[in-house]
Amino acid sequence: MRDALYKRFQMKSFGRLSIGLDIAFHWTSGGCFLLQTAYMNKIISRFGLEAANTSHLPMQQGFKSAKGTDHNHNADNTQYRSIIGSLLYLGITTRLDIV
Repeated sequence: MRDALYKRFQMKSFGRLSIGLDIAFHWTSGGCFLLQTAYMNKIISRFGLEAANTSHLPMQQGFKSAKGTDHNHNADNTQYRSIIGSLLYLGITTRLDIV
């Protein structure tokens, strides 16, 4: 396969890939593992989530919003969509088994 690619395209080999598109590659005798840490840290800092609380569930069971909380359904959802897009990219590129 490699020889066919070299014949078809003008390319060079620089060895095994170690990082690409903020995804780290860890090579072992058993195969290649994709590490999400660098990209996740980039997402966290990009959206200012360093001080966010973690949770195993997207929303705790029985959650009720505070009384008098004004939910603005017309709010700009650009940041929300950007976060979701970043997480989808992470899932699609590293966890094909769950996407």
